[in-house]
Amino acid sequence: MRKQKEIVGLYCLVKGAVFLCLCAVLFSVQACSALEDALEGLWTDSQEQLLDQGTIFVDDTGNIEVTFNNLEFATNPLFSEASFISVWVYKRGGDARVRCCTGSSDCPQLEQDSCLIGVGFSNDLNFAGSRYLNLHIPRPFNKYATSYFMPVYVADKEGTPTNYQGSYNDFSSPVNAVGDRELYTVYLGIFYNVIGGFTGLRIKNAKTTVGDKEIYSQVQPDYLSPPIFIETRFYPRSIEDPPGSTYSIPHLASWTPNPAGESGLFNRASIRINEIGNAIGGTTANDFIELYNPTSTSVPLEGVYLYRWTDSQCDSLPSGETTQSLGDVIIPAGGYYVLSRSGNTLSNVNGNLNSSINNVSGNDCWALVFGNDTVFSPTDSSDFLDFFSRTGDCLCPLKLLW
Repeated sequence: MRKQKEIVGLYCLVKGAVFLCLCAVLFSVQACSALEDALEGLWTDSQEQLLDQGTIFVDDTGNIEVTFNNLEFATNPLFSEASFISVWVYKRGGDARVRCCTGSSDCPQLEQDSCLIGVGFSNDLNFAGSRYLNLHIPRPFNKYATSYFMPVYVADKEGTPTNYQGSYNDFSSPVNAVGDRELYTVYLGIFYNVIGGFTGLRIKNAKTTVGDKEIYSQVQPDYLSPPIFIETRFYPRSIEDPPGSTYSIPHLASWTPNPAGESGLFNRASIRINEIGNAIGGTTANDFIELYNPTSTSVPLEGVYLYRWTDSQCDSLPSGETTQSLGDVIIPAGGYYVLSRSGNTLSNVNGNLNSSINNVSGNDCWALVFGNDTVFSPTDSSDFLDFFSRTGDCLCPLKLLW
C-alpha cells in the first residue's frame, strides 16, 4: 500500500503539472482559474475515498498511532455510549477472521500468525483494572467526537492491552521490540455495543485448550475493515524514502459485516451424557451412548474423548480406562449425537463405538474428558465435561435404558 504522503505528493505534482501546462497554452489567468476549479471537481471523489476516513501513522521507532475520522456516528442511532472502535495488529499474514492457535507445532501457520500482538481503542474500558494507581477509568463512547486518536499498545492474545502498574506498554517497547522494515497487518473494527460475549466484553477473545494447544476466538466486531498492510521504517534509504510512514484507512463503505466467530468450540464444557442404553430390544449390538448439546451453537468436540471404566465404583482410577476420540464429532445447537455398536438396528445413530469401548454395561463408569488426560478422580472438574457412574456421581440429568 502506498504511503499517504507519497500519494498526496503525487496528486499535487500531477495536478500542478497539468494545470501549469494548460495555463501556458491558454495565456489567460481567468482561464487558468476556471480550469483549476474544474480540476478540483475531478479530484474530489478520489481524495475523499482515499483520505477522509483517517490515517495510520507508524513513527521512526515502530510505534503505531491511528486517527479515525467520524463520518456518521453522530447521526446513526445504532451508536451509543456502549459503542467502541478497536484497532488490531497482527504479524503480516495474520487474519482477524481466523482463530488464534498457539503452543503446539500442530497449529496451522495461518492460525499462528492470527494471534493478536497489538490493540488500540477509541475509549478505555478500564483494561488495567485496579492495579497500582488505576490510571485508566472506564470511559463511555463519544459518538459526537470529530475524530478518535488511538495509540496502539502491546496486547495479549485475548485482546487486552498489557500494562505495568496501570500504564499500558507502547507497541514498540521492551515488551515488544520492533525492528526496521518489519511487516504487520492492521484491522479496524466497530462495535455497536461492546457488552456481551464470552467474558462480558465482546472485545475480549475467548480462550480454550485443545490438547497441548491454546485456542483463542477471532475478533467479532459488527463491522470489520479490509486488511491494511504496514511497514516500520526507522532509517531513510534515499531522499524519497524518509523514516516513518503513513497509511490511509479504507472508507467505511468498503468495510464488511463480520461473520459470527467460531463460538461453538468454547461451549464444549456444556456437552452432557444424556442417555445410556444396554442391549435395547434384547439385541447386544443396540448398546448406545447419547450426547446432548444444550447450547445455542453447534459444538465441535475437538480434543474431547469418551472414557469407559468397567468398574461401577470407579475405584481403579487413574487406570483401567478405555477411550474413544470424539474429535470429528459436531453436535448441532440443541441437538443430540448417538454412538452405538456396529451392526445395531437402532434409528438416529450418528456414529459407532470403537472396538476399545465396544459395549455398554450397567457396571460401567463413563466420562467426557478434555485432552485425553489421566483422570484421577470423578470430582476432577478440570478434566471432565461430564461423568457418570451407578454410584450417583453423574453431573447431569441422565436416563438409563437397560
